[in-house]
Amino acid sequence: AGYRALEIAYDACEDWLEELLVLLRANRDLVESFLAAKIPQIRPVPLEATYLQWLDCSGLGMSQEELDNFMRDEAYWFTDPGSMFGHGGDLFQRINLACPTSALQAALDRLDAAVLRRACTR
Repeated sequence: AGYRALEIAYDACEDWLEELLVLLRANRDLVESFLAAKIPQIRPVPLEATYLQWLDCSGLGMSQEELDNFMRDEAYWFTDPGSMFGHGGDLFQRINLACPTSALQAALDRLDAAVLRRACTR
């Protein structure tokens, strides 16, 4: 039964994939435009056929540990720290774009508020 369901999904159900691709493009564009306008210190890395967006956070001026703590404890953003992928990932965070746009927007707003709070306390 599972194999047959998989076969049907691949052969006859491409509409969901087209809808997903539209969502992923919209979410990528949202992240890029939001960060450029509000938090230019964080630069998104161009996507390469994936729904996992890498963010270069080196412009925030934090150590890796500070960045991880900031994302979790201040921005309430549960990202994948780039450091878990090796030294080349230091000061990067990875986010999943395969989510409702409203959830992504809320996360970006929390990140923006946390960056502003931090800037005001320095």
